[in-house]
Amino acid sequence: MKNNLLITGEPGSGKTTVLLMALKEYLTEPFAGKVGGIYTTEMLAGSERVGFKLRVIGGGMATLAHTMMYSFSRQLGRYHVDTSAVYYVGLPAIMAACESAVVVVIDEVARMQLMCDDFSPTVVAALDGDKPVVATVHSHSGSFTDEIKRRADVELVTVTPETREQCLAQIQAWLRHYLPL
Repeated sequence: MKNNLLITGEPGSGKTTVLLMALKEYLTEPFAGKVGGIYTTEMLAGSERVGFKLRVIGGGMATLAHTMMYSFSRQLGRYHVDTSAVYYVGLPAIMAACESAVVVVIDEVARMQLMCDDFSPTVVAALDGDKPVVATVHSHSGSFTDEIKRRADVELVTVTPETREQCLAQIQAWLRHYLPL
């Protein structure tokens, strides 16, 4: 079994949903501190997505992007991205997980997060480390994401709406290898 598991798929395919479903049992008290890192959730106004929250496993969060966030932000499509959320919340959470957790979670390696210059070196350091990493990676072609998907120590899982259940079972099996229930 390869030390790093990367989950990829088109936007809206369910990458984060499948990852969080697989992690559900590991985010309970008996496993506190064994899984660490970050994940991203949508911010909704009614049924409309208006932004993204960057959340730290175990507590803490920051607004990563929002349609109405203008100060000190960079734009990606209709979203204004606050790279300081990655720098001050995301990176410390990933580095702490690399030090003390059994499994490191990085959701997501995508354009918004990559706007923070220190994000890609932190991802590489995590993948190079001795802790297993499970990460979601956007499907868009890009030199950094293409490079990490081709690593010899990476198992790649591609999520589609049709393969979600199969992918969930594969991710759960990978997690149980490192964290038996």
